[in-house]
Amino acid sequence: MRSITFLGLLVGIFGIVTCSPAQDQYPDISDPSNPRTVVQFKLNRKPIVPFTSLLDSASSTSIPLTRTYTGHSYTAPVSIGTSSTGGDGPTLDLLIDTGSDMVVVTSTSCTAPECQQVQDRYDCSASLTCEPAVNLLTGSPRWVQGYGDGTLANGTLVEDTLRFISSPSSPLPYQSTTRPPQQQQVVIPHQAILVVDQPGLGLFKSYGPGVDGILGLNLQSPVINRTVIQNLQALEDPSVSLSSSSSFSTPPSSSDMGFMSLWLGTSLEPGQGGGLLLNAVDKTRFQGPIQWVNRGPSPYDWSIPLDRGILLVNSTLSDDAILNDSPSEDISSVVTNPGAGETSRLTTIANKAPFLVPETDYSFAVLDSGSDGIYLLQFMYDALYPQIPGSKQLDNGYWRVPCEGSLDLVLGIQGQIYRVPYEEWVKKPSETSGDPPGLCQAKVFGSSPGPILLGTTFLQRVYTIFDFSHPGQERVGLAALA
Repeated sequence: MRSITFLGLLVGIFGIVTCSPAQDQYPDISDPSNPRTVVQFKLNRKPIVPFTSLLDSASSTSIPLTRTYTGHSYTAPVSIGTSSTGGDGPTLDLLIDTGSDMVVVTSTSCTAPECQQVQDRYDCSASLTCEPAVNLLTGSPRWVQGYGDGTLANGTLVEDTLRFISSPSSPLPYQSTTRPPQQQQVVIPHQAILVVDQPGLGLFKSYGPGVDGILGLNLQSPVINRTVIQNLQALEDPSVSLSSSSSFSTPPSSSDMGFMSLWLGTSLEPGQGGGLLLNAVDKTRFQGPIQWVNRGPSPYDWSIPLDRGILLVNSTLSDDAILNDSPSEDISSVVTNPGAGETSRLTTIANKAPFLVPETDYSFAVLDSGSDGIYLLQFMYDALYPQIPGSKQLDNGYWRVPCEGSLDLVLGIQGQIYRVPYEEWVKKPSETSGDPPGLCQAKVFGSSPGPILLGTTFLQRVYTIFDFSHPGQERVGLAALA
């Protein structure tokens, strides 16, 4: 979920990354010979309530993720604070969000209906380690964080302890099934947290039940001293932060806690939606080489270069043909008309070649696990949809496309082709959507202003590694799913 800085001032600092750190041999949690401390977190998948456009506003640790009930966002369990007895604070399910920079939770003191809808909330007064904090722009403890869907996180900044805790319910890939798995954790003290005490965020409305807050995983922030990523970079020896011993140790490196890897699955079962690994990769989840890409010029975002841009191509067109700029046969889509019960072939795209979305080549896109779709600038959005056979623009300006088709969205990233098939970037038909018969909403939205965002529609197609081991020279690794 793309965050927007409020209160009048956002300082943008741009510096081109001109060199890349040497490629390290990344530890693999599926390899029992790796001497690496591993804590595994499984993801919860949470369904996101769809919205038509942003203009509507608009040491190693493995963390279990849960996919939200609409299936387009993911949460992880994170303990916040310290109890009166010195134990861990309450565990909240936080949205995994590589597109924003703050940890955001809801206060127990907030009486607004949308606050009351959040299942688990945070109480600073109940934590022995909660301390006051201020924002860097005004020196005030108050802050308003805006998001691209039009929601606002309005509250007070504090600092408290975060604990990323692995799930003890099942053994890790390298563990014997006869040995009870150990629960482990990485501890981050003094993490800035925005505690929402005013209406405006609407987590329940946006994501449904099971989302207690947001875990921002952007690189830097103009508002707080250290993001979660910067605090992970500062952990000189994460093994001292582990709550239990492990047969794996952390070898010395430029940064002992230096990267995270992410895979987003399809299961809606709690803890089975995907996985977020700190300081390790899981080779059982991907195949082939890891393709490395230096991050874009913004020091804040996990952005990557789209040197070949975003294209609309027939699914039968080969990757080599796209890379070599070879024209395709007639780019067409087989569209079923449920009303007539007939199938017609509709030819599209001028010059019978892949359609390049204007000005997406040699641009940058932010990897945003907190957003469900792919977000383009408004003029790009308006240029894309007329190229899709059978598409229709509604009276409100939004587009609908045939529910079935054979056009892939293709992203050209540093000489590699990444495809999103039609059935994955177009939503399933819904009786309650109110869309014209045979037409569906796509997961490509218009956004203005702002960068191109690649949300879970793209991230579900790749295994992603976020390397922050060399501050200032961060990079992203992409690999094909196994």
